Amino acid sequence: MHLNIIVFLTLFFGLCFIVSGDYLKCPAQKGAAFTRGYEAYIFLSFLIFFVAFYVLRDFSYAHDTSAYVSVYNQIALRMNSITEHNIARGWERGFIILLYLLSRISDNARFFLFAVSCLIYGSFLRFIFQCNALTSEKNVIYSVMLFVLHGTFFSSTNLMRQFLATSIILYSYMYLADKKYMRFYALVLLAFLFHSTAIICIMLPFVRLFKPTKKFVRLYLLGIILLVVFGVKILEIGVHIIAPRYEGYLNSAMYGIQNAAKLGPLLNLGVGGLLLILFYKNLDLNNRIQVLLFEIFMAGLVFTAMSAKFTQIGRISGYFFPAALPLFAMARKDGLFYFSLFSLTGYCLVVNIFRPEWTAFFPYHFA
Repeated sequence: MHLNIIVFLTLFFGLCFIVSGDYLKCPAQKGAAFTRGYEAYIFLSFLIFFVAFYVLRDFSYAHDTSAYVSVYNQIALRMNSITEHNIARGWERGFIILLYLLSRISDNARFFLFAVSCLIYGSFLRFIFQCNALTSEKNVIYSVMLFVLHGTFFSSTNLMRQFLATSIILYSYMYLADKKYMRFYALVLLAFLFHSTAIICIMLPFVRLFKPTKKFVRLYLLGIILLVVFGVKILEIGVHIIAPRYEGYLNSAMYGIQNAAKLGPLLNLGVGGLLLILFYKNLDLNNRIQVLLFEIFMAGLVFTAMSAKFTQIGRISGYFFPAALPLFAMARKDGLFYFSLFSLTGYCLVVNIFRPEWTAFFPYHFA
C-alpha cells in the first residue's frame, strides 16, 4: 500500500478514535469550550504532520513545490534588495517579498517550507477554533476531519501561493459578517499580492444580498445544472472580463476547455453537492455566522460547477471552501452526516489510488 494512503488512514482513524469517546477531557468554560492546553495539543499534533509532509519530503515530486524551492534558493543567493524584480517575473510581489524575508532568516529551503506550512495551517486552525469556540471540542475534530478529507491538508504547500492568499481571506470572513467592508477589502487586496485570483473575493459582499430560502436554493441548484451544461460560453465571457490574464489557459494543450477532464470535476461537484444538502438540512436562518458561511460555500460551488468545462477554474473555489469546515461540524450527527463523512473518505481514497493527477490531495513521497 502506498505510504501516503497509510498516513491518511492513520490520521483519519486517529481522529475517529478521538471523536468517538471521551479521550480528550476538556471541561467547558463559560463562553468557550476550550482551554489553552487543548488548543496547543491539537496544534502540536498537526505540527508533527507539517514536518513529516512538508519539510522531510522529496522536493522533486510535486512540480509547483520544486519551482518554489528553486526560486527560494535563487532569492537566498542572489536577491540583494526587496525591490529587485529580476527573479520570478510573473509571480506576485507579496509572495516574493515573503520569500525574501524568510531567506534573511535562513537560506535552507526546508526552513522555508516549514515556515509557510505554519503560516497556512495556523490560519486554518485559528479559523476552525474561532468558528467552533461556542460549541464543543468534538466539533473542532470534525472540522479537522473535513480539512483532511477534502484534501486541503495535503495540497496546501504544492499550491502555496494560493493557500497563502486563502489564509489571508480566512481573516476577512468575520469582517464580512460584521459588515466592516473597508477592512474586508483591505485583506482581499493583501491576498491579491500573494495570488491574483484572490481578487474574485471582492464579490463576497454581494452574495449576502441573496438569502438562502428554500425557493432560492432550488433556483440555485437549477443554475448549477445549467452551468454544467452551458458553461463554456459563460466561462469564455467571464474570463475575458474578470481575469484576462488566464485566457491563454482556455486553449492550452494541458488545461484547455477541449481537454478538460470531465469526470474529475464532476466528482468534485458531486461531493460539493452532498455537502450542500447536509449544510442546508441543518441551516439555522437565525444564525448570522452560519448563514454567511453557507452563502460563501454556495458561491464556491458555482466555480466548482464551472470547472466541469475548464478544470483550472475549480481552484478558485478554494477561497470559499473553508466555509465548509465549521458548517460540517455544526451539522447534526445523523445518518446523512455519517454518510457524508464516509463518502468523503472513500472519495479521497479513490482519487488517490486511481487518478491522483486530478487533484493534489496526496502528491508527495518522503525524501
